[in-house]
Amino acid sequence: MEQSKILSANSTIAAYGFASAAFANAYIRMDGQGVTKNTSPGGGVVNAQIGMGPWEQYSLVPQTNGTFGLVSRQWTNVAVRMGDAMIAQGQRQVNCQFGVGPYETYRLLVTGPNLFTFESTAHAGWYLALDTLGQTKPNGAGVGKVYGTQTLDAKAQFQFIPGT
Repeated sequence: MEQSKILSANSTIAAYGFASAAFANAYIRMDGQGVTKNTSPGGGVVNAQIGMGPWEQYSLVPQTNGTFGLVSRQWTNVAVRMGDAMIAQGQRQVNCQFGVGPYETYRLLVTGPNLFTFESTAHAGWYLALDTLGQTKPNGAGVGKVYGTQTLDAKAQFQFIPGT
């Protein structure tokens, strides 16, 4: 899908799944249970899932500075957050936050035909990435991990799949 089509069709009504360019049928998944107010470390779980259901669908919510919040369609006003914490060498923690603030906004960058990446506005040069850690079947708790990385490879590139 071309960037202009995504941006012109984009609203808080449109739903998308973000399918990994590196792993077949793998999507960014959010479990935002209990995330009902803003907290400094964030909360909930953002990881991967094989297949797209309601927990793998988001709205791209435009912000005034040309960036976007990735807001869950399942969890009211809960967004994907890339924080300051490092979970491993060269990997930032990604979780949820109630509302959209500086840690929940991203630049949408075209990386190839029908491929995009999300660059954190709080951490320039850091991108959302997904790794299924070898899983190929869905699991109720999700699979693998979603994290921040400075490596712009296939793990940090996604296709937009229309949701429901």
